[in-house]
Amino acid sequence: MKRKNKTLLCVIMAASLLLATLAVVPMTALADGPGQVTLTVKQIFKASGYAAPPNKVFTYRLTPKEAPNPMPGGANSYTFTVTGTGEAQIGPITFGETGTYTYEIRCVTAAGAGYTVDSQVYTIEICVTRDLTLISIVYISDGVKADEIIYEHSYNGGKEPDKPQPSPQKPDKPDGPKTDDEARAELYIAMISIAGVALLGIAIYLLAGKRRRREADGYEA
Repeated sequence: MKRKNKTLLCVIMAASLLLATLAVVPMTALADGPGQVTLTVKQIFKASGYAAPPNKVFTYRLTPKEAPNPMPGGANSYTFTVTGTGEAQIGPITFGETGTYTYEIRCVTAAGAGYTVDSQVYTIEICVTRDLTLISIVYISDGVKADEIIYEHSYNGGKEPDKPQPSPQKPDKPDGPKTDDEARAELYIAMISIAGVALLGIAIYLLAGKRRRREADGYEA
């Protein structure tokens, strides 16, 4: 009985959508064939500040609200990733029976330092009609109907640290005027040098004279 009521509700919803001239398949869902649908999840990533990573990877999880709901690959839950600013295609999801099927999509990436992660949870209702050709999709975010599934994440790395400035070089001090002690020491050195040269000259002169006398004495002998 519950299944029939669910199917009747689905048919009423589909007819209402057609009469209201709404699109049967929004841009975030593609009808791949009878009883098939592919979901589109969009992501915007804004990075600013110091060392902002442009290609951050965020992970998402699709889970069924009812256990027997069809899933991509037949899994109980389906995870996928989106890098930077981009989008991901989920599906195709194949439905073999009429009815309304409900799913949830959420981002499961933890917010690290400097990151702000969109924690929005989207509820997706897929209504399959009797001939499996009409699939109506409604996205609900915080209880409000949404046009698409889109997440917005951001990163703010703060201000770049100041670079250390080189220390200024101290100018060389010019030579100051010599003191009396310095001048007196230079005078003493000059006098000692002159005296040494004079003594050396006297020694050479005496040795030369002594040699000449020896030679003179030898000739006389």
